[in-house]
Formats: sequence, C-alpha cells, structure tokens
Amino acid sequence: MLYEMRKDQEAMLAGNPKVPVSDMLFADFMEVWLEVVKPELKLTTYGGYQLNVKSAIAPYFREKGILLRDLTADDFEDFSQRSLNDLMVFAELDTTTFAIVALLCY
Repeated sequence: MLYEMRKDQEAMLAGNPKVPVSDMLFADFMEVWLEVVKPELKLTTYGGYQLNVKSAIAPYFREKGILLRDLTADDFEDFSQRSLNDLMVFAELDTTTFAIVALLCY
C-alpha cells in the first residue's frame, strides 16, 4: 500500500517539468507528500504528520540539502541520532510516521 502511494506521488510530482522528482530536495518532497495525503487522513493524523514534517523532518533534511535520489538509510540514522542528541521532541515521531518516511526512500 505505501509503495503504491509513493508511486502515485512520484507520478504526480513528475507532472511538474520544472522540478524532476530525482532533483527534488527530500524536505520539499515530504511537504508535497503531506499535502497529497491530506485528503485521505483523519484530521488528527494529518496534524501529527504535519507537526513531524514541518518541525523536525523537513528542517533537518533541508539543512543537509539531501536530494530525494540521494537519500539513504544512513541519513535516517543520522536524523534519529541528532534528534535524540538535541533532545528534540523525537517521541512525537511515532513509529507509523517514521516507517512512512523510511519506506519513501525504499
């Protein structure tokens, strides 16, 4: 199911000739993904995802300048470690959200 969602999102993003998906920052992809899935989520689920993406995930990956095509499992490991080290609200990143993010880079 998540793989199909990812393919649908990539197809939607590929429709924008100005920004090939492979050249898109992962942070930008996550923000677009958030809007793509919004209509299919309960308000509380969307709110949790939005908080995680906007306050932790996107800022971290934007600062790193990591493109979607270059994303690796090590990048997620670094994100997790930094979040824990900085005492960010990592506990707010529930396992579902983290799994979705991890699967997007598959």
